[in-house]
Amino acid sequence: MIAAAVLAAGRGSRMGGGGSKVLEDVGGRALVLRALDAAFESGCRPVLLVVGWRGDEVGAAARAAFDPAPAVVVNPAWSEGIATSLRAALDDLEARAEVDAVCVGLGDQPGVGAGAYKRLAAA
Repeated sequence: MIAAAVLAAGRGSRMGGGGSKVLEDVGGRALVLRALDAAFESGCRPVLLVVGWRGDEVGAAARAAFDPAPAVVVNPAWSEGIATSLRAALDDLEARAEVDAVCVGLGDQPGVGAGAYKRLAAA
């Protein structure tokens, strides 16, 4: 089984403001929800969402938008960089014997669609 992990823990400080960049609306849907759409549409399972900055809000938005919801993984070290989010995802998946590999996506890249996950999983 191939999992999908969407990394959405960063602050998005280059964008300004105090909110979470991944919750910004783009074309009627939050960035992170668009990223999760692609992960779910790819057929990869399980789908994980790694959160950090304003993680309660980001996780709540994802839980409300999907049924079943993605597994929300909290990265307490999010401020130390994206590698810590990848480590949090891998640590979570390590305990899942059914997962053989993981496709990693970013919560702020709405142009990456399900096809990208499918091609990566096929490779």
